[in-house]
Amino acid sequence: MFARAREKARQASCLSNLKQIGTAAMMYLQDYDERFPGHGCAWNEPWDFTGRGETCYAAKLYPYTKNIQIFQCPSDSDYAEPGRRDNAYGNNLAYVAGRSPRLIADVKSPAETILYADATRGYIRAPRCCGVSDTSPLCSHSPGDDNIDYRHNEGANFAFCDGHAKWWKESASIWKTNYYWDLK
Repeated sequence: MFARAREKARQASCLSNLKQIGTAAMMYLQDYDERFPGHGCAWNEPWDFTGRGETCYAAKLYPYTKNIQIFQCPSDSDYAEPGRRDNAYGNNLAYVAGRSPRLIADVKSPAETILYADATRGYIRAPRCCGVSDTSPLCSHSPGDDNIDYRHNEGANFAFCDGHAKWWKESASIWKTNYYWDLK
């Protein structure tokens, strides 16, 4: 019972982190002609601000947060593993924030389109085998192929393209359709 309550507190802290990251992304959009911060991560040095190589989306958002710790989920025991380097959240690589990031105007339903989530890597993937509409057929990808880490009471925290964040229980509706992923 105590362990579950402790995890609920971690889940709330993580949700707060993603809300701050979502808010930082909204500020970034205002400063960069309404374009999302691109992925472009060289995960060996995600906080390298010198311009050598690619810059991680988290480093692009750092000037708006001034807090590296919001990129660390209290329930993510793997964040220090090679390739992770202190970022427990991934961005929607396929549709919104890839190497050629989209404009906010491209996102038809910002309140329903995933931007960031608890992740096992620095990016999350939509089930790209599906089409790009809410009427797409079910995808054959299995859970875990999307890099979402359901580490909070059988669910994960998500931030959306309008800046809000919420917890979702793991379900087929997230990973078997493009509805919450694409630009609609």
